[in-house]
Order: sequence, then C-alpha cells, then structure tokens
Amino acid sequence: MQIKIALASLGLGLLATQVEAGFLAEPAPPAEKPGWPSVKRAEDQQLLTKPSINILSNYSDRDVLLLNYGTTLGQLESAFYNTGLKYPDSAFDKAGFPKNTRAFYEQAAKSTQTQLDGYNSLLGKGAPQPCVWKFPVHDVASFVQTSDIISFIMSSVYTSGLQYLVDPDLHAAAASILGTKARQSAWISGVIRGESPISNAFETPMDLDQAWTLALSFIQSCPQSNLPLPVRVFNPLNITTPAASIGAGKKISLNFTPVNTTSTTFWAAFLQGLETTYVPLQGKAPYSVTIPQSLKGFSFLIIANDTQKISNDFVTMAGPVVLDLPANGHPLFFPTN
Repeated sequence: MQIKIALASLGLGLLATQVEAGFLAEPAPPAEKPGWPSVKRAEDQQLLTKPSINILSNYSDRDVLLLNYGTTLGQLESAFYNTGLKYPDSAFDKAGFPKNTRAFYEQAAKSTQTQLDGYNSLLGKGAPQPCVWKFPVHDVASFVQTSDIISFIMSSVYTSGLQYLVDPDLHAAAASILGTKARQSAWISGVIRGESPISNAFETPMDLDQAWTLALSFIQSCPQSNLPLPVRVFNPLNITTPAASIGAGKKISLNFTPVNTTSTTFWAAFLQGLETTYVPLQGKAPYSVTIPQSLKGFSFLIIANDTQKISNDFVTMAGPVVLDLPANGHPLFFPTN
C-alpha cells in the first residue's frame, strides 16, 4: 500500500518531464545545457535521501526533475485547499453551494496531502521547500471559482505530461492520479458550480512552460535552496474586456508585449481538447479578436506568431490565459488584470 501511495503521488511530477523534453518536443535523453543542473541520485550527491519504502531506484534524471516540479505544484494545491477550508460549513451554505461542498474540499485536500507524503518519501532531503503563496481568495465564492481553475490546470498538465515519464511504473501511477484530478475537476464544475462537467470529448493538454507561467500567478516567492527548474516564463497576456462581456462569438480586447519583438503578425490560439483554433488579431496594441463561436467551457488562450503546432512553445508570444465560457452565462478568465 505504501508503494502505491508513493508512486501515485508522482502524478503531479508530470510537469518537469516536459521541460527536459524540450517544451513538448519529442522525448529525448537528459541533456547537459546551461542552466540545466545535472540531477544525480542521493547516493551520488546526497541531495536526495534513499526512500524508506521499497521502490525502484533507477529513476532517470528526467524523472527526478519531475518529482521536484510536481512537488511544488502539489504544495501549491495543498496550500490552496487549506486556504479555503478556513471557512466553516455555514459559509458554504450561506453562499448557496450544495450541501457537503466543504466535505468535498476536505477530501480533495487529504488526497493532495497523501500525494505530497509520497513525494517526500521519495525525495527525502532533496524535496523542494514550500513557496510563499498568494491566492485570489477573499470569500467562499472566490475560493470555489479559483478551485475550478486550478483543477482544470492540473488535469491539463497531467494529460500532456504522461508521454514524457521514463519509468513505466511512474507512468501508470501518474495516469491514475490524472483520473482522480479529472473527476475532482468535473465535480467542482458540475456539482458545485452548476456548469457542464464535460465540455469536450478530450482533455486539453498544456505544456510545462505554459503551466508554470500560470502557476506564477499564485507564487509570491520560492526558497533559493530549491532545485532550479529549466522552464521558460512567457510574457503576461491581459484581457481588458470585463469578464461579464466575454463569450463565444464576442470581440475582446487584449494587451501584451510579445517575447519576440521582431514579430509583426500575431494570432490568438484557442486551445480546447486536442484542437487549436487560430484567429488573427485585429489592429495594433491594444489588439482585438473575436472568440470562436464554437468555444464553450474551459480553454486556454495563447498569443502566437505562427500557426504551427502551439505545443512546441517556440511560437508562444504571451499567455496563457484560462477562459471559462459556461452555459450558465457566468464567464470568467484568469489571470485577471
């Protein structure tokens, strides 16, 4: 049982593999590059202590990076749930949420902590220390809304990261965690928020750089002692149109500074499921674009300077932004200005 718990917890480590794989390029052996520290096993550097449980000891450098990155995301998720659980049952009831809503978040928090316990048993002294977080939570309603966004991000990251895990046992464990996170996401959207729990036949993959760019919205600072992670952070994308005015078929205004200043033509890339819809931006900064009529539910919006596959991350100029266009008529986007 301990083995299963520890391995299952590795699901959150999916993100780091994508970094080493080259921003969702084809999986490749670990490379020595500037700023990409070579991560050795505990027996070599004594950075990682030997696990106290009997597990495979031949994890690749890539998988070790996965563990460190995934632990940070797990810590983020755990801290977020604990922030919301400071509110009593009565607060959720008064806000109009279904009975046992707080009990669901208690269960989600326990699951996340179990995963973190597994991470720590594998990484030992090498486990990253928690960052200082900043969550846009000022009441129960904002907590629930943000929980839907975070659960969507987590499910999306696991979806794209599975292919880059080296160890097959970790791959299976990560897949099981993906299933759990996806069910939690559907519960939040469908039962708690009253939206459609499934808006697409496929989960939307999101690569490591995109995920970390979004995660930084929740991070105030991280300990310098943590293992450096070779990720790129994209420039922010700001939607200046009020959330209440966005929707499928509607025009929105955008502000951003492109990563590549030599680019003169940009597209809004709407990522949902396994499809990306490219819409050329209109005008000059601030730009405008019309949201595709077919878009509904959760998606990601990224600014690109080409219409080639967005997941290679060499065409991303700004973003992502999380869009939620529910059928109940209460749209939102994140990060907000």
